[in-house]
Amino acid sequence: MATENAGSSGPESVQITKDVLLSLEGAPTMFANGCQLMSQLYGVQLIFTLKNSPGEPPRTVANVHLSPQLAKVVGRLIRQSILAFESKLGSISLPDALLDELKLRDLEE
Repeated sequence: MATENAGSSGPESVQITKDVLLSLEGAPTMFANGCQLMSQLYGVQLIFTLKNSPGEPPRTVANVHLSPQLAKVVGRLIRQSILAFESKLGSISLPDALLDELKLRDLEE
């Protein structure tokens, strides 16, 4: 089975097999500029939304259900990716009001 390495050759690299790439052929690609997260006893739901102008309501572009275990892994992978991005290109700043509204200030490093 042939693989392509998506990233460096270190332990954080991800192996993408040809089978995985083939299974993505029919999958839609979406852009979102908003996300809601809902935690339930047996899973996590991510609702990705798109809002093009201030007067219009956001429209849902994807609704993703994850097991708690996968949600935890995805969270760690996203964190790892952001840290790598920031180490190469500089810190991504977030408005204080946003951090306060989402109660994320204590998580900011």
